[in-house]
Amino acid sequence: MTSLARLLSDHANRERDPIDNPLLPAWGYSICNHGTRSKNSYLHEGLPWGTVSAEILQPSKKVFWYAYGWPCGQQPEYSDQLFQENSWGKFVPFGFTDGESAEQDTTVLTTIDGEITPFGLQNQTDQQPATANVS
Repeated sequence: MTSLARLLSDHANRERDPIDNPLLPAWGYSICNHGTRSKNSYLHEGLPWGTVSAEILQPSKKVFWYAYGWPCGQQPEYSDQLFQENSWGKFVPFGFTDGESAEQDTTVLTTIDGEITPFGLQNQTDQQPATANVS
């Protein structure tokens, strides 16, 4: 589990300027993508691209590990890196069922701002959150 958390928190090529990415300007180069246009404004026609969250499924233990925001937990450098000031910086374990019921409702574990909902709190497991310990 920890090795997957480290993989999803990878910062390889983080020193490269996201603006220079030939595929999508402002898209970072690492898995834990801190994409930015290095601006403190957010223009919808020139939006930066980056990691929103990271997930790991562990079916053998019926656990869904979720990291809101950047899994590395670093703080944003610019205001165009939306919602990242609330990044958890860890994978929080949530339990899930076998899906025996044919009628499955959508399960909301967090809000758009990264707050864990009452349903999410009720479904957290006893396992400790996992961190990637990335610098």
